[in-house]
Amino acid sequence: MNATLKRYGRFSNLYAENEQCHSYALNRPAYSKALFKEVLSFHNEVADNQNLTAVDVACGSGQATIGLVDDFDKVIGIDPSLHQLSNARSHHKIEYINALAESTPLQDDSADVVTVAQALHWFEFEDFFKETKRILKPNGTLAVWCYNLGEFENKDAQNALVELYSVGLCGYWSTRRTYIDDCYTNVQFPFADKRDLVVQHPLTITIRNYIDFLATWASVQNHNRQNPDETLLEDFEDTLKEIFNADDVETFQVKMKWPMHLHLMRNDK
Repeated sequence: MNATLKRYGRFSNLYAENEQCHSYALNRPAYSKALFKEVLSFHNEVADNQNLTAVDVACGSGQATIGLVDDFDKVIGIDPSLHQLSNARSHHKIEYINALAESTPLQDDSADVVTVAQALHWFEFEDFFKETKRILKPNGTLAVWCYNLGEFENKDAQNALVELYSVGLCGYWSTRRTYIDDCYTNVQFPFADKRDLVVQHPLTITIRNYIDFLATWASVQNHNRQNPDETLLEDFEDTLKEIFNADDVETFQVKMKWPMHLHLMRNDK
């Protein structure tokens, strides 16, 4: 990572191993330009759109952070894991800061937009929302989004994925996963001006790349640590190979729908 990195404490609760973070950086999906356009459009309905600063909280290795650079003048990525930040995407507009979502070193009223991609469920909600209101400018935007399993166009493949999720990985998910299952509709957002929408994200991906993505799931890592002799993902890859009659999982591509559930809020302080 060549972008600027500031450290404010050593926090590494979730992603403590650099190898794991490197895999995360390689295999977690990027986000579509359509999603970021929705965020900017919502923000520009009320707020000033000049010299915009975006803060991507729990940025990980920068999948969402890098997507903000086209529409914002300055982007700050914040994450508690130094290993994640060491694998983050570089850009001259991006500054990375090692800090917690609930306690950042940013100044009051310093951010136009705060984003959280696939991470809100790990936060202490009350503390995070208080911190967000503090750092956002008046009429600033909080944009939170998540994705669930995604959907194979092939029904047999989708059934196999659901079985992996609900049976093979049963008991290995954090209880906070329920927030993702409900697409954050079970979160009490303390903002009066709020809009919810779904941004479609069609995806074409090789079977091997999809398996590599699944390997970044916390539940898969928990399963593998507790069952080192089992071959859960290898078996699932074989199942997909059979369903699609794929000769080579490295090159055979499958089509998916990956809806992003986007929650947009305006700072009403």
